[in-house]
Amino acid sequence: MNNKEFKKELYIKRHVADEASIKEVLGSLFSIYHIDVCTYEDELKEAWHSIAGELIFKMTTKFFVSHTCLYISVSSAALKNELLMIRGSLLQKLQEQVPQAGIKNIYIK
Repeated sequence: MNNKEFKKELYIKRHVADEASIKEVLGSLFSIYHIDVCTYEDELKEAWHSIAGELIFKMTTKFFVSHTCLYISVSSAALKNELLMIRGSLLQKLQEQVPQAGIKNIYIK
């Protein structure tokens, strides 16, 4: 076996051993940069609807995820103060319903 054939065989073996599907590669990339949290935004909205109730869900104007934080905007200052007081329990309930989202904090505006 000459040098070129050896290098080609070594190259093929190395790359065959490191094969992974695109889904696996992108999944690991998203988890490294905490982008995978954004993929659970719809599930978090459904959980928010079930936890907060219909009235509070209707008064929610903005709902988005950035990194590991959930940002919620509401249309009423009184409602904002009430939600700020129970933010810890809201976070705990959201983490129980959607644990794969990895939400670590809630900001209410």
